[in-house]
Amino acid sequence: MARVLHFNGANILRFWFSTLLFHHLYTAHAEYISQPSRSVRARLGGSVTMECYLTLRASFFTLFWIKQAPDKTTICVATGQANNHDITYCGEKNPRVKVMKTDNTFNLTLSNIKESDLATYHCGVLFLKCLFFGNGTRVILEEKNNVLSNTRIRIQQDY
Repeated sequence: MARVLHFNGANILRFWFSTLLFHHLYTAHAEYISQPSRSVRARLGGSVTMECYLTLRASFFTLFWIKQAPDKTTICVATGQANNHDITYCGEKNPRVKVMKTDNTFNLTLSNIKESDLATYHCGVLFLKCLFFGNGTRVILEEKNNVLSNTRIRIQQDY
């Protein structure tokens, strides 16, 4: 289920960076945005893609990805507008972060995963002074496999 926060201020960036953002959200219908994966597994040095699907059919709205760290710190990752395919990355452009936008998707890919990337990422939409959020996708570190668990052992006995 998506979440909505009524927004009446002029400074949206202050909300994005506020750690209180996720503590005071109201429930809304998920008709505009969905994140189908609640979590994705990543290996250090690997890559992951987080999907965000849009059903909003309007000409003017803002899309965004935000990162919520385990300590609840909220960081803007990227934004985009409904009426074009331009992406604006928040802060300095990080070559490990890539956002792909189509008419109905706004996907985030992280490459060369580092421990600092392990967080929950929320796709969101600002539409008619309301913020709508997907449920979030948590990037989880994949545990290292035991070497023998992926090895087939064949024992041959001679009689």
